[in-house]
Amino acid sequence: MFLINLLSIILLLLLGLMAASVYLQAQSPPLRPVLEKLTQFQGMLGVSGLIFGVIWLIILLIKAGYVVLMALFGLACIFVLLSLGVLMGSQWVERWLQGSEQQQYLRDWRARLLPYQTQLGLAALVLSGLQLLWLIF
Repeated sequence: MFLINLLSIILLLLLGLMAASVYLQAQSPPLRPVLEKLTQFQGMLGVSGLIFGVIWLIILLIKAGYVVLMALFGLACIFVLLSLGVLMGSQWVERWLQGSEQQQYLRDWRARLLPYQTQLGLAALVLSGLQLLWLIF
């Protein structure tokens, strides 16, 4: 476990340096050669970050158990419910908000969510199926 922690710290440091490289080069020009060498390994470090992220997620879920899994599932359901609620109910709610700045705020949120409507709908179908299975079993 110590080795995984140590590798994660190093990986976070390297990924952070790469992600903030433009800012760091502007603030400290002597770092430029180091950051340029580091960007050669961007793809490999990115994939390593994904792998370690999945490993940490699995470790967290195993150690924390059922409670964390249910909390994450609940948050996903809440997010999808709120998002689809804005998408599907915004035109109806706009009737009550006519002429107010909240009407424009609601329209802005709807415009942001509209490209994801299909994905949110599919997520809602999957989440509702999982909820039904948990309810039955």
